[in-house]
Amino acid sequence: MKKILCLVPYTFLPALTGGQKSINSFYQNLAKHFELVCVGTKDNDNSKAIGYKMYNILSASVLRYINFLAVFKIRRIIHKERPDYLQIEHPYLGWLAITLKRITGIKLIVRSHNIEGLRFKNLHRWWWKILLFYEGWVHRQADINYFITDADRTYALKAFALSPLNTFTITYGINLTDVPSDVQRQASKAFLRDKYKFDGGDLIILFNGAFDYTPNLNALINLVNRIFPQLKMLQAGNFKLVVCGKDIPEDLIKNNKNPDIVFAGFVSDINAYLSGACVFVNPITEGGGIKTKLVEALGFNLNCVSFKTGAIGIPVEICGGKLIIVDDNDCTLFARAIIEAGNITSDIPAAFYNYFSNEKILEKIIQIL
Repeated sequence: MKKILCLVPYTFLPALTGGQKSINSFYQNLAKHFELVCVGTKDNDNSKAIGYKMYNILSASVLRYINFLAVFKIRRIIHKERPDYLQIEHPYLGWLAITLKRITGIKLIVRSHNIEGLRFKNLHRWWWKILLFYEGWVHRQADINYFITDADRTYALKAFALSPLNTFTITYGINLTDVPSDVQRQASKAFLRDKYKFDGGDLIILFNGAFDYTPNLNALINLVNRIFPQLKMLQAGNFKLVVCGKDIPEDLIKNNKNPDIVFAGFVSDINAYLSGACVFVNPITEGGGIKTKLVEALGFNLNCVSFKTGAIGIPVEICGGKLIIVDDNDCTLFARAIIEAGNITSDIPAAFYNYFSNEKILEKIIQIL
């Protein structure tokens, strides 16, 4: 069994947000086929690392990104563990990984979650070109490059002058392999009706995210102030909007006068909401990469409506008509699409699970390594 040493530049255990869950789930599945060791920040909860070993040696301070002493600490771990590969999440600690590669001869894997330079361009950061230049340099030094979408891979091949022979699309994966049972869905619907006093005929709309992230917060404000009022004006039924996730602004909650909008906040079991809702909305118009929450929602057989930017990386042809994509910021059309989505009765097809299942993704990684 080959061994991989993974380097994560931020806290991800316990896995609470979509990004944290993405990394933890990926590692748990990777550990079924490879011996896995992870180097992370000191504030990770090691008891949550199931199937792999953690070394918490990186500071939680922003200074960890320029801490040259980490080279010696991780080199000692490499000498002790003798991994075949060093894999980094994102390019930020690329300088550290490249230094370790040159010192130890270890092969380097760079796993990209977005084209980070373009993501920060979209967020109007003046230094995005500097990051993009650095990002390209890191990818060129890698022995293997993973990109989260075909679009990111295609862009990187040209913009970063990478070889297609060592550049692969390794998308976000889910553990679901089939649609939830009717029993599970009915139980979840009953749970939501009882908890929030919904009527049986209400169409339950769900949106979730970590709202300390600006694109998610802007999407939420747009949803509450523009899209949902448009939906109510259409008078096409009874709609209830449930918003789940941490860091919903207090003023948004306090100023909410609409009884049809429920700010549930952080919930311990998002699966109950994904199983019980009728329509999932993804009004994201910023950022890059694949939106894991949309993949999860489709995996739970939810009918979904997304702005175009929010649907990047999800092939619409494998969704069986379950995903309606609307041009960015067209709130009127988005509201109409929610009504349309509420009438979809088909199930998500097997092709979706074949594309996004962790099992299929791991088969590809095994072939690569």
